[in-house]
Amino acid sequence: MANRRLDQSAATTAPLNNVMSHANALIPVDSSAIRAIGYDGRTLTVEFHSGRTYDHPDVPYHVFNEFLNAWSKGTYYNQNIRGRYK
Repeated sequence: MANRRLDQSAATTAPLNNVMSHANALIPVDSSAIRAIGYDGRTLTVEFHSGRTYDHPDVPYHVFNEFLNAWSKGTYYNQNIRGRYK
């Protein structure tokens, strides 16, 4: 999956169409639980350090953006994404 990764610093300032142009690309994040996240404009992909990957359909862009910029990715995921987007 290494070929699906983007530099997080570039993605946090990139407009949505820039992120979407890298559909299926995962952005490495600084988190003790989450290795990388991706977004194709509709589906949020979350890859954990355990190796498990989850796809969450119908996630609004603002949720992806808040998640990407959250101080604690694990806390944000548990409070705002997990169980809400299936």
